Amino acid sequence: MIQETSRAAHQSVIDELGPRQEIVFHQLQVSGGCTNEKLSDLLSLPINQITPRILELREKGLVKKMYEEPGKSGRMAIVWGVVHA
Repeated sequence: MIQETSRAAHQSVIDELGPRQEIVFHQLQVSGGCTNEKLSDLLSLPINQITPRILELREKGLVKKMYEEPGKSGRMAIVWGVVHA
């Protein structure tokens, strides 16, 4: 069981997200998991605006690696998902 204080701390981190971080985080919540490439397509943002936001969200403990799947190039790509408190 998750402590109420942990839930509140998690929510306070979410409340402090920047505009682009919030957009990327929300899309991951809605999609249930995406690669950077897929996020770029869904949000109509260049990949170089997605990749740093994922890193920032990972550092905040809000996003984690779920699994890998082949990307458009055929190389393996990480599917990111939201960490739930």
